Amino acid sequence: MPRRAEFYFDGTYYRKRIKLPDGRWKDVRARTKEELRSKLYDMETAQRMGLVLDAETTVAELAVEWYTNRSAGLSAARQGDYRIAINHHCPVIGAMRVRDVKPEHCQRVMAQALRDEKKRTNSEFVLHTSDGSHLTYQSARNIVSVINRRCPMTEGQRRERIEQERGRPIASRKPQKNITKLTFRVTPHQLRHTYATRLVEGGMNIKQIQYLLGHDDVHLTLSIYSHVTQNRPEELTGAVSAAFSAPQEPALESV
Repeated sequence: MPRRAEFYFDGTYYRKRIKLPDGRWKDVRARTKEELRSKLYDMETAQRMGLVLDAETTVAELAVEWYTNRSAGLSAARQGDYRIAINHHCPVIGAMRVRDVKPEHCQRVMAQALRDEKKRTNSEFVLHTSDGSHLTYQSARNIVSVINRRCPMTEGQRRERIEQERGRPIASRKPQKNITKLTFRVTPHQLRHTYATRLVEGGMNIKQIQYLLGHDDVHLTLSIYSHVTQNRPEELTGAVSAAFSAPQEPALESV
């Protein structure tokens, strides 16, 4: 007996009919199988969370319903965090339909949140502690980790998550060219140090580099990067060549 196709294809769209929690049936369509799987995954996730979405659902309605269904099991502090997040989203994109939201709209929300935060504090740091000072290294790492977990996924990453949740093996992907895999953990400090080293190697004035790095004293900059300023490859090459090309003293003849 032939295996039933995963989706129905009408020549233009892939389609699958699913049953909604209220008993109604809904046709979900997409131009590719990957896009349709992504839509079905989003709908299944929403249903597990007790959310009912349709073509006219707005961001504000989704946020309120999501918070109502989830807040009972959250601590008071976490409830406050979610209320703040919702209050940042709704004034900017709350009236938009969920289906119309694009990545640039999310960027607009983040930009407005940063502007609001800047008005609320006198700190010179974008991300700071309650007293306005800079974050610790571990706090910055925690924020980056949260962003990585919540950032939008590509279609390939979404497909892999769906396959993992369903317990299916993940098909191997073709190796990508011109991509180098790092064998070490990159930190913000390493990026900063590399940036400054390249500036020194490029011949930029040390006082300008001091300003860009925010050092109070130029001697601090010199003490950190003196090994770069005094050991440039082009200068070392000339010095080594000169040492080996110097005329040698004639050997003394034995009497």
